[in-house]
Amino acid sequence: MVHPSLRLNKVKAGLLNSHTAVLANVQNVKANSVGKMAVKGEIRKVGSNKVLYQNKRSDLEMAPNSNFNYGIDLKNQPLKAGKYNIKLRATSNKGSWLLSKNFEITRQEVAKYNDKAVELPENNNWWLYVIIGIMIVIILLLIILLWRKSRKDKEQ
Repeated sequence: MVHPSLRLNKVKAGLLNSHTAVLANVQNVKANSVGKMAVKGEIRKVGSNKVLYQNKRSDLEMAPNSNFNYGIDLKNQPLKAGKYNIKLRATSNKGSWLLSKNFEITRQEVAKYNDKAVELPENNNWWLYVIIGIMIVIILLLIILLWRKSRKDKEQ
């Protein structure tokens, strides 16, 4: 009897139902179905133990010699460039697999997918720019006033 064997192919940033996500291509390389499968996915920065994103799915099945993109939704958080590690734990009545792979999210991917994603928090720093602008105007006015005062004092 041929037992199913899972392999983790390419991992990349992308969109899942128009939301930011990490997509991991999982492949069953054998000629036997995996059956009902549960998968737990975790994403960490390379070299860190802190789990940044995770999810669980228990309603999956894989046909023989097939592959699919397992998506981990980033929960309406923007993608951030960097080096990451993904760990997938897949279990079925035909076996269990621990799949791990390092991957990188580039600035180009961040720009591409964050712009197209829906429900990302907006960057509302406009008030910060207004405050900085007001402070610059006040400083310039103080400099002008002090310069005029010193010029008047020199004339007297």
